[in-house]
Amino acid sequence: MWRALIPAEMLRDVHLEEKGNYWLGPGRTLITYWVRPNNLYSILASVPAAEVQRESWTESGDIEDLRRSFSDIEPRARKMMEQIESGFITGMYYRDPIDRWTYGRVTLMGDAAHPMVPFLAQGAAQGIEDAWTMATVLEKASKKDVPTALQEYEQRRRPRTTRVQAGARAMVKLTHETEPDRIRARNGRWKGMQHIDPMTETTWGFVWGYDVLKAVKLPAGEVLGLSATKEGKSLKRPESQRAFSLWKNAFSPEQVARGHDGLREGYEEFLATNFPLSKEVGVESLELHGVPSLRVHALRKRANAPTVLHFHGGGYVLGSARGSLEYAHRLAEAVGGTSIAVDYRLAPDHPYPAAIDDALDAYRGLVNSGVPASSIILSGESSGGGLALALALALKTAGTPLPAGIIGVCPFVDLTLRGPSVSQFAGDDPAANRDMLTYLGASYFQGHEPTDPMVSPLYGDLAGLPPLFLTASEGEVLLSDTTRLIERAQKAGVDVTSRIVDDSVHVYTIFPFLPETASTMKAIGEWIEGSFNR
Repeated sequence: MWRALIPAEMLRDVHLEEKGNYWLGPGRTLITYWVRPNNLYSILASVPAAEVQRESWTESGDIEDLRRSFSDIEPRARKMMEQIESGFITGMYYRDPIDRWTYGRVTLMGDAAHPMVPFLAQGAAQGIEDAWTMATVLEKASKKDVPTALQEYEQRRRPRTTRVQAGARAMVKLTHETEPDRIRARNGRWKGMQHIDPMTETTWGFVWGYDVLKAVKLPAGEVLGLSATKEGKSLKRPESQRAFSLWKNAFSPEQVARGHDGLREGYEEFLATNFPLSKEVGVESLELHGVPSLRVHALRKRANAPTVLHFHGGGYVLGSARGSLEYAHRLAEAVGGTSIAVDYRLAPDHPYPAAIDDALDAYRGLVNSGVPASSIILSGESSGGGLALALALALKTAGTPLPAGIIGVCPFVDLTLRGPSVSQFAGDDPAANRDMLTYLGASYFQGHEPTDPMVSPLYGDLAGLPPLFLTASEGEVLLSDTTRLIERAQKAGVDVTSRIVDDSVHVYTIFPFLPETASTMKAIGEWIEGSFNR
């Protein structure tokens, strides 16, 4: 990165922005701003590593090299560059916060502990937050308690700097996309955010809205880490705490920093590591009207048992049919029949209506293969539950025979994020938070209206839908999606069976070791049996 300062008197003929941030092609960015208004102007110019001859904090680089790197920029910016007399080149160094900062009476702060990527202006900001936090905890401590106070300082700061660093790195990657398809997907996501987060208050509130003066007065356990969960939050039972911890640690800082690519990788790893399909279970690949899918059967399949058409979760951006097979197989066992996991296309590469189009094709393909609609149960967890509901609404509108029932586990049915639990349980749910839901939802609906029932089925006409089995966890961020759906469906005359479990997590049924999972799977089997015998 080139750094240069220009006195104002040399820029009289150049119209300057108060602050500018320009992406000028692969590896090239120009960031400009006043250091002292109408006195001294700063230029930061990043170039590809291959165009850097040497780095130094003191020696000037060859200005002609800088001008060659930016020879094709627009005239006003080129005129500004021509005024630079000297500048120096430094590398852009950053890393995730190191694992340990404190040793006795010695600790680290600022770039020594967490060198920030030069984005979101957080290098100095995080250092200032460190300094104030350290000063505050030391002020309260006696001389004998200094090591303990420094441990508290690290406990308060490391989770936050990890989250800020990962977010900044993700934004660097997002703004420097070079492939046309990825640029289109990124811009589509930004269009979507204009619907639900026009001022990016949700997206970047954790950075800009943070008040260190207030935060340092709160208990250390209130600090929000990488998963936007309070570091001191815990559940009552060992098994529910195990599920909570698995969700909390589902993604590494590196995976978050890589945007949806890293999140997809992390989610697949999370599912494959923790919920592998038994080797006893055979898996068949098939296509339903061109949509790739995977089929598993109950080990003791009953005659005339239903077929579950299952849609995985992941906010329409993450997940896969293969990743959901273990849960899909337990659904097959619960109903004594067959489960088919659908590999519908994912956003942001394939935004709305790709997922609902694939869901419709898969359903029609299953019916055309000889499985009657009256033997099909739609199923989905989280966004997959929303997709199953949207599919049923689409089938009703088209006059297509409806399935026998729908299973929705913690369904994501309101992508406007208007549900009160989204705010009420902020910091308590390691699997979902407003920031992540905004990112995922906007990636899916993009320029489309999020209140469209095909996107957010909560806003659809639910009358005439088949029986619903809906379940969620008390205290999860998407709880009000389920409770509002139950209320609206009952008012529309739909037969609703519901279960709200306590001391558990989002999409608790994917965790086979939870007692509430076993009881819910048993209840699903009884519900299916009752529905089929009517």
